[in-house]
Amino acid sequence: MHRLLPRSLGGQLAVLLICGLLAAHLVSAYVFSGERDRAVAATVRYDVVERIAALVEIIDGTTPETAARLAGALSNRRTRFSIDPDSALPSGAMGTVETGFARQLASILSLGPNLLRVRVEEAEPDGDALRRSGPKRQDGHHWREWRSLTNIAVSVPLQDGRWLNATASLRAPSPEWSWSWIFTLAVSALVILTIVALVVGRITRPIRALATAAEKVGRGETVEPIPPRGPAEIRTTVEAFNAMEERLTRFVRDRTRMVAAISHDLRTPVTSLRIRAEFIDDDELKTDVIRILDELQAMAEATLAFVRDESSGEETRTVDLAALIEGIVEDQQTLGRDASYRGPERLPWRCRPVSLKRAITNLVENAIRYAGSVCIDLSDDGGEARIVVEDDGPGIPEAQLDDVFEPFVRLEASRNRSTGGVGLGLSIARSIARAHGGDLKLANRRDGGLAATLSLP
Repeated sequence: MHRLLPRSLGGQLAVLLICGLLAAHLVSAYVFSGERDRAVAATVRYDVVERIAALVEIIDGTTPETAARLAGALSNRRTRFSIDPDSALPSGAMGTVETGFARQLASILSLGPNLLRVRVEEAEPDGDALRRSGPKRQDGHHWREWRSLTNIAVSVPLQDGRWLNATASLRAPSPEWSWSWIFTLAVSALVILTIVALVVGRITRPIRALATAAEKVGRGETVEPIPPRGPAEIRTTVEAFNAMEERLTRFVRDRTRMVAAISHDLRTPVTSLRIRAEFIDDDELKTDVIRILDELQAMAEATLAFVRDESSGEETRTVDLAALIEGIVEDQQTLGRDASYRGPERLPWRCRPVSLKRAITNLVENAIRYAGSVCIDLSDDGGEARIVVEDDGPGIPEAQLDDVFEPFVRLEASRNRSTGGVGLGLSIARSIARAHGGDLKLANRRDGGLAATLSLP
């Protein structure tokens, strides 16, 4: 059932209102059809009663011969009158419908209802019987008793002792569908759809703006505060998002400044210690101390460089990923390294090209450092750019594939012991990928080597 419903808010609301409108029209049609049947039945019944009452008043003031001629003249195919010395109906108890008919006729003739004799014959069950349902009357009986009447016989006593016997065939016409009902339904549906389009457009416009801004924040972009518009609930949500985005930006900015300050301040004591290390007499000890201080200084410089890139606030723009990667490959080839590219000639994509180039370069340099060669594969995987950096090196143990993303972690036992760097390359690359709303994952290749997959939404 859910698969048949539209996915948009406007579509679901329109379907809901149209179904409600159709149900209301069907219920009203059923109810008014019952009212129509009651009106028709009451009209037919009243017509028979009036004709009998009028004939009784005329006959009571005429001679028997004239009365007989009047009865014959007023008879037709559906109603027949005759004047007889005896009643055509036997005396006895009458049903509820028959008693009601007798009371109505007796009130007009100023007679007691018990003096009249009425008999009602219901129709035999047939196809029309399916339409004999309806609401109940005040006496508890269904109106189908009148709709299903086939014949009604009445005997009325006259002043001269004779009886006026009348028989009438009553049939309520079958209900018919009206084009006006269908036209009313169509016009109502059109009005509802127009109102839904206007109201839903007003409601969903700020929601779409909120979704776009949330997507940009997820990619690390800077967004302007969204103007609160629409209903109170939507305005509250937009204001909460604006406050969250402002707090998140301030939090990241403060932490970045703190790390930058620490990295910057570390350079002074490291430089001071290096100068003091030059006065150590033990050459072996001096070499070890200077090496450790160089590593510490390299860590501080790398951290500071990363923080500076993060705080630069690079704007997102559309670039050709294929051209960007080919430029990296050409740079490596210029340095005499074995690098190749495999992918489309052009692939426009929205990203922050400077930081993305740094992430890809880190992956490429790691691959060349540990394997000696690298191949970069670019593809568009259903709206997601996939950049796969492959090498033919020794790979990484499966249990440590996630550990290498931690800052300053170097798996010398599994890779080449003569490597440089301070263990921030993969951390920086994954941070850049996630800042774009994507991710960076490592996997060992089946035929040997490592594959680093950087995905961009």
